Amino acid sequence: MTDEMLSLFSTYFAYAGLVVSTLAFGFFIASFSLSRTADTPAEQPVLVTAGAPSDVNGAESVMPSLGQPVRGQRWANIGMSLSWLQAGVLLAAVVLRGLSAHRWPLGNMYEFAIFGAFGVTAAFVIASLRTDVRWLGVLISGFVLLDVGVAVMVLFTEVAPLVPALHSYWLAIHVTAAVLSTGGFTLGSGASLAYLAVERARRRTEVGQPVRFTRWVAARVPDQRRLDAFAYRVHAFTFPLWTFAVVAGAIWAQAAWHRYWGWDPKETWSFVIWVVYAAYLHARATAGWKGARAAWISVWGFIAVLFNFFVVNILFVGLHSYSGV
Repeated sequence: MTDEMLSLFSTYFAYAGLVVSTLAFGFFIASFSLSRTADTPAEQPVLVTAGAPSDVNGAESVMPSLGQPVRGQRWANIGMSLSWLQAGVLLAAVVLRGLSAHRWPLGNMYEFAIFGAFGVTAAFVIASLRTDVRWLGVLISGFVLLDVGVAVMVLFTEVAPLVPALHSYWLAIHVTAAVLSTGGFTLGSGASLAYLAVERARRRTEVGQPVRFTRWVAARVPDQRRLDAFAYRVHAFTFPLWTFAVVAGAIWAQAAWHRYWGWDPKETWSFVIWVVYAAYLHARATAGWKGARAAWISVWGFIAVLFNFFVVNILFVGLHSYSGV
């Protein structure tokens, strides 16, 4: 039996998340458009980053600050505050949905999408506690805006009991780990895309070709060394969590379907994602594959994540079809 009032409030919070993510996206766009150093002409592609934070001994911290230009900083701060609000609003939507159904709120694609939006936002704001990631705000808030918009306008499903296969504590363990991993992969791929934009601007500038857009982006993000280090650290943290999600899913499959692995579409694409990111970490640790090559692997890995999250969940038929709309 469901609690209709709590379900209604959960939906209200989901729509509030859509509004807040729209505002955050707008402020981050304004910040990114206006941001440049106070003493640098707007057309000059100079990369300016804040100095890395130091510990009491003066050593660089584990995750260095990535910096934010002077102009547009106020808009970025507002966008960051809205991101924290967005995380709280989406968490409220998830919690109230679970309370209304008296179960873990991951029983259908609508709930996956809302929880996924929270996971991405949470990864973003938590990362902001260790380093300046406001330059990623446009990508993160835009992704969350699209995700929540599709959830409330296309994927919305009334609260209903779980199908028998989902009646397990592994639902909370396996799917939550997968959703939080998606948040980490989103951050990492954002840094990789920024790296590729800076690399393209550098290469085209060297040969005298026009690079208006990539040059504009390159002037507003950290330098390549910091982007590469940030992407690697985020992926290195997230990959074990995704590995745990895959292993937990196999254990749950044994309990539910009496086999650990059956090459179901969802299982297959989860493994594909694991292989791609394993290749990224290996490439990043190999001298000849650092930089742009490793960044491209990261981007293709995130494309696989999106395909798994939306296309496989909704369109593919298999034992995981209960995760559809």
